[in-house]
Amino acid sequence: MAVAEYMVRATSTVTSRLWHVRGVMRLANLANRGLRLIGDNPIIATRLQNGARLLLDMRSAGQWYSIYSRRSDAYWTKLCADLLDEDQLFLDIGANIGMYAVQVMHLKGNVGLCHAFEPMPGNVARLTDNVALNQQQGVVTIHPYGLSDAPATLQLAFVAADNGEDTGNAEIIDAAAAVGRATFAIEVRCLDDVALPNLPIGVIKIDVEGHEDCAYRGGAKRLRKDRPFIIAEYNREELASRGLGPELQFGTHLPPDYYALRRHAGGGELIPIDDWLALPRLDNVLLCPAEKMARLHALGLMR
Repeated sequence: MAVAEYMVRATSTVTSRLWHVRGVMRLANLANRGLRLIGDNPIIATRLQNGARLLLDMRSAGQWYSIYSRRSDAYWTKLCADLLDEDQLFLDIGANIGMYAVQVMHLKGNVGLCHAFEPMPGNVARLTDNVALNQQQGVVTIHPYGLSDAPATLQLAFVAADNGEDTGNAEIIDAAAAVGRATFAIEVRCLDDVALPNLPIGVIKIDVEGHEDCAYRGGAKRLRKDRPFIIAEYNREELASRGLGPELQFGTHLPPDYYALRRHAGGGELIPIDDWLALPRLDNVLLCPAEKMARLHALGLMR
């Protein structure tokens, strides 16, 4: 093991126990920057707190934090697993490198089926490696394309906050936004056109940097049929850039009678969203069909 990698592991052993203490992860970020300068391999195999293993990039703004905290959306990945029945499909739309796909299937004991959609080639390669690392080849099916409201070839670019060499968060952009940025041509399809196993979709996690409404429209038939739980990213700035409000993103394009819920700031309970502007600018929300609200009460997730 290289010296830098050994030091990363030693540092993360400490920071993962104190990650919730104010200032610890800021120090971890400083340590990460220094260790990147002396190491020749920024890819670190990390065992998360829940036992899943991920190959993570020290250079990526979305991944270094998980190296040192040994956590990645722990609350939401567990919620996905808790809501998913073994005879249902889990869809990871915008799978990135497998943060959700790998963890959710690990939490389910690698029982069940996940279909992961990710168009960025570098992310697909790392996702494939992470699935293999967790021996999930028969559990996670990777679709190397995105989902939208019509088949097309679109332009994708890494978001400005990421600086991993070939993995990270990416967004669909138009010609004006592409000026001065490295872009990738990617394929998108409609969820309704994808051949999936003859099982209902139980849970969907979707994080496609503001393109969610298009993905919902492209899967309208399947969403009406299966009415899954949906865990979606709320990104106020992305919505504003497209002239969308949350009522359009999470209301108009979904089947009727879905409730929007957020995690209570003081703990693990879910509460209805009364004021979208009260949410952080970047957060996850749960979209729950009315007829499945009782499931949340049964799991003790709501009062």
